[in-house]
Amino acid sequence: MLILFFMLLSVGLYLILCSAAKLPNISTTIAAVRTVHPKEKKTSIVHIIVSTLASGISKYVRLSDGRKNDLEIKLHMAGLSETPEYHVSKVIVNFILWLISAAILACISPLLGLIVAGYGVYMLTQDISSLDKAIKVRRDKIDAELPRFTATLSQELKSNRDVIGIMSSFMPSTTPEFRDELQITLADMRSGSPEKALWRMNKRIGSIMLSEIIRGLQMVLQGDDAVVYFQTLQADFKQIDIQNLRLIAKKRPGKVQVYSFVMLICMMFTALAILLIYAYTKIRGFI
Repeated sequence: MLILFFMLLSVGLYLILCSAAKLPNISTTIAAVRTVHPKEKKTSIVHIIVSTLASGISKYVRLSDGRKNDLEIKLHMAGLSETPEYHVSKVIVNFILWLISAAILACISPLLGLIVAGYGVYMLTQDISSLDKAIKVRRDKIDAELPRFTATLSQELKSNRDVIGIMSSFMPSTTPEFRDELQITLADMRSGSPEKALWRMNKRIGSIMLSEIIRGLQMVLQGDDAVVYFQTLQADFKQIDIQNLRLIAKKRPGKVQVYSFVMLICMMFTALAILLIYAYTKIRGFI
């Protein structure tokens, strides 16, 4: 009853404050968030509250230039259209809400409040590391396209030295993650120095495999014949791709073994059921 009372009281206070501040209602806010962030499949009331509070707190968050630039690069790599201040504010607001929930539950049960506070700390660590995890997933998707990109470069450079043209022709057939980076890089190459644009692309993504490709593209822009370089790079990347496939294949037997064990259990139960039915018919005929 106390939990229900606090929940109703919190919702009532939130609605009163929204009405007093002449803020839009929840349905209007959800529609606006879905319009701005179409990738969000579900937009809950908690998400709206966190976003609203984070937007207000972000005005007072001050970050150093180095930290801000680092977060901007990470947010771009993760595919998030957030400012560094908003991202930091969202992490803080989520943790504060967990602490408030723990304080409310502590009035009912100290043990329950301690559990929620510990879970809040766990969620804080997850929120802090979520950006790095999203970057790793995006970088892995880009790395998966680099062997095919290298093969295209090794073939096209035999008859064509137009780096921008080769990258533009490859862009429609690649993954969305690598296509976004190519679009930014091509626009940067056309508006400024191509060598610096490639260097900035390398800095944004931070991939070792991409660094090798960028080095070869800069050689081409400087007039060197990098066909042999890309052919060697293509062979190396192919070996790396084969090794990655072998690592994936090694993980498969464990999963297959579980399914095989389940199928074996099902077959045993089926055979047992058949035997029981057969025995029942024999006993009934005997009686």
